[in-house]
Amino acid sequence: MLTQFPGGYLGDKFGSRTIIVISTIWAALATIVTRLMTTAIVGLVAFRVITGLGEGMFYSNYRAVVVEQTPEEKRSFGLGVVITGLAIGITAALASVPFLIDLGNLVLGTNEG
Repeated sequence: MLTQFPGGYLGDKFGSRTIIVISTIWAALATIVTRLMTTAIVGLVAFRVITGLGEGMFYSNYRAVVVEQTPEEKRSFGLGVVITGLAIGITAALASVPFLIDLGNLVLGTNEG
């Protein structure tokens, strides 16, 4: 939430697509670094916050890209598809966590899974 407003401003200044790419790379790198935080809970929480700050810039810019690329008479439908897709993706990810943990335990062993 904290970076949506600045992300929108930067999207207007430098282009929404550019900010989407930057926010995606930012979130990906912060997620990778989060994996390295194996003992320090403070580091884990800090990098999850940093990840969220990167992700926040995405949400204020994807709508502009959808509006630019979608014909005017289908913009509402296009935005509806994207917003619904995000909700379905988040729900599917959350629902799949127990199965992924079991798979990780099976493949990597109980301590590493």
